Amino acid sequence: MSDARTKKERFLPWAWEKFGVSFEVVEVQLDGERSVPIDAERRLVPLEEEWKVAEVSVRVGVQARVFDETLPVASDAVSVVVAARCDDTRLRFGKRVPVERGGASVETTLRLERDQFAGQLELTAHLVRERDGLASRPGFAARAHERLAGSRPWELRVDRKRSLSGVYLDVRYRSFAADPSMAPAHRANLWQLEMDLDAPILWLNSDHHEAVAVLDAKGHVGARAALRDVAFDLFVASVWMQLVLRSATTLKETGEVGAPWQDAVLDAAARLLFPQAKATEDARAKLESALEDLPALLGQLDAALQADQETSRHLLKLIGELT
Repeated sequence: MSDARTKKERFLPWAWEKFGVSFEVVEVQLDGERSVPIDAERRLVPLEEEWKVAEVSVRVGVQARVFDETLPVASDAVSVVVAARCDDTRLRFGKRVPVERGGASVETTLRLERDQFAGQLELTAHLVRERDGLASRPGFAARAHERLAGSRPWELRVDRKRSLSGVYLDVRYRSFAADPSMAPAHRANLWQLEMDLDAPILWLNSDHHEAVAVLDAKGHVGARAALRDVAFDLFVASVWMQLVLRSATTLKETGEVGAPWQDAVLDAAARLLFPQAKATEDARAKLESALEDLPALLGQLDAALQADQETSRHLLKLIGELT
C-alpha cells in the first residue's frame, strides 16, 4: 500500500478573523470553595486535583473593526459562542454570550462536572451569526450559526500528561526577555531545562509568538503539524540528553541518584537502550555498566532516540509538505 497521503485543508469561503475574539479565563472555582491558579501566559488551567464541580469564569470581547470586516450589515444579530471540547470523552458543548458592536468585554461562567471529562479540555470562543442575513453580499457569511471570528484556545488540564515513563516533565511558558536571571546572550533561545527542583521543568520562550502557535497546533496533517513534530523532536533530544547526563553523573559520583525523577529517567533510558532485556532491573544493570564509557553511551542514546521518535520520518514529512 502506498504511503502517499492527500493533503486536505479547510477554509471558510467568507470574511473571517482567525483571532478576532479576545478570550480569557479570569477565574476558576472548585466546588465553590477554592480558586485555581491560572497560567495566563501559557493559556493553561491545571485541574489535576480532586474536585466535583468547577465554575470557570471567562471574559470575551470583539473589537469594532472585526464587525466591520466580517459583518457589514449593522442590523444583523451576532453572539459569541464559548465552545468546550474534550477529545477523550468526546464531549462537546457551547454557551452563547450576547455581544455588541461597541467592543465592550462580557463575562460569563461555565459549569463543569468532573466525571464528564478526562485528559484535556479545550475552550475557544467564536463570533457567529444569530440568524440568516437580512441582506447578502459576496464574500461575507450570510446564514445563521456561520462563524465570523475565532479566538486562541485555552487548555484545562484535567489529567496531567505523563512523560518519561512515570516522571512528570512540566512544560511551561515564560518570557525569557523579561527574566532577569536569564543571561542576555540566551534570551533569544527557544527553551531551557531546569533540573534543580523536585521535578524537571522545560521552559519555552513565550517571546517567540509564532513558535508558540506552532507548538500549540492541533491535528496530525499539514505543514504546521509536521513542523510541530520536528520541533518536538529537537526538544526531546536535548531534554533526554540533559536529563540522562545529570542523572548518570550523580549516580557515578555518589553511588545513588539525587531525586526520584533521576531514578525514573535512568529506568526509561535503560529500557530504550536495552529493549532485549527481560526486565527493567536487567536493563538498568546494563546501563550502569555502560556508564563507564559515558560518551559512547550518549551516542547510543542519540541513535535510539532518533529511531524511537521517528525523527527522519518527521523531517521528510515536513520537507514533503514544503515542496
